[in-house]
Amino acid sequence: MTIISDQKSLASYYGRDVTISGVLLDDAENKDSQTRLRIGSLHINNSINTLDCQVYVMLPERHDDIERSDSVTLRGVLGDGFGEYDGFMYQPELISLGKPSPPDIANQIKHTFSNNIRSLFDEDISNLALGYLVGDKSNMSDIFIQKLRLAGLSHLVVTSGFHLSILIEIMKKILNKVSRAATIIGIVAVVTSFISVAGFSASMARASLMSLLGLAAWYFGRKFNPGRLFLYVVALTLIINPRNLTNVGWQLSFIAYFGIIFFAPVLMRFLYGSCKPNSFANALIVSISAQLFCLPISIYNFGMFSVAGIIVGLIISPTIALVMALTLLSGTFLPFLAVALEVVIRIHLFLIDYAASIPWVAIELPPGNILILLIYVPLLVFLVFIKRITRFSFRPRYALDKS
Repeated sequence: MTIISDQKSLASYYGRDVTISGVLLDDAENKDSQTRLRIGSLHINNSINTLDCQVYVMLPERHDDIERSDSVTLRGVLGDGFGEYDGFMYQPELISLGKPSPPDIANQIKHTFSNNIRSLFDEDISNLALGYLVGDKSNMSDIFIQKLRLAGLSHLVVTSGFHLSILIEIMKKILNKVSRAATIIGIVAVVTSFISVAGFSASMARASLMSLLGLAAWYFGRKFNPGRLFLYVVALTLIINPRNLTNVGWQLSFIAYFGIIFFAPVLMRFLYGSCKPNSFANALIVSISAQLFCLPISIYNFGMFSVAGIIVGLIISPTIALVMALTLLSGTFLPFLAVALEVVIRIHLFLIDYAASIPWVAIELPPGNILILLIYVPLLVFLVFIKRITRFSFRPRYALDKS
């Protein structure tokens, strides 16, 4: 079977009524009376050729039975794509739906776990908890998603490397006290399992490659330069999928990581000198660094700057690791922890509702204005300035130190 990766092949069908068959790349999003899909591995008009493209689909009716890895056949007018999508179909007819054989075991585990969480909490709490842990926002209402955008927190409820990094750090601290072999096996198992359940997004590709390359360097007793590793992973993810370059999630993931590995340590040295900040201050500085460098790209793509989101994000972000741990344990072995999880999530919901209700919470700016990216100039100038003052050196260090 011929694989056609050129998007121009799909573009020749724009504006035409076509039949498309494809596979769901992630779970369907059910919004009131609509279902939204992202499909790939396309066949157009029953052609034997497979188009390596992605199409965004909005079905006119809700379909709760559609899941990741299902195959669908649709008939409708194919439109031009946007962002990372090569095509778009609005309200096509759903001709057929097929389940994968063998079944997607990881997806079944995800749904079983999600059902356990939903049985313990009301809709708002379960939706936010599952959004934090596995990026499942398929049952969140458009109203709540808009609140998250206004509060500047929508990045916390998507499948991302941020969540995977938290799980890896937890495993690292636990297993590093056991043995090197236990650390390797545990982290590889966490990365594989989490990606299988949550999906291999562009952000997840960045986090998993960074973690596994760092783990390999540590295992063989090597030291690495974080900047060099950063460039290696950028190149690898673009080789795997060149379309990542236009993927907003990929852009935000890498620029956030840039802020964390370059800006955060220099800022810590500037503020604390040779002393180490406490855990809360460390989490605060890391969160500020990530948000500062994500800000220009967020404004460029979405045309919105959440003023209150910076403050609310600084309050909520340091507690995400706790929420993820409580959600995982509540839905599996320790359901009695549901009480503690509910308390924390309700505080989050209160902060989100309050931030979204503030009249001046968001500043609307025209999206797509390249001049917005000039914000990086003073950020980088400030980074160079405090680096020179502190004489901070990005010398190679062990990928997984024991400190």
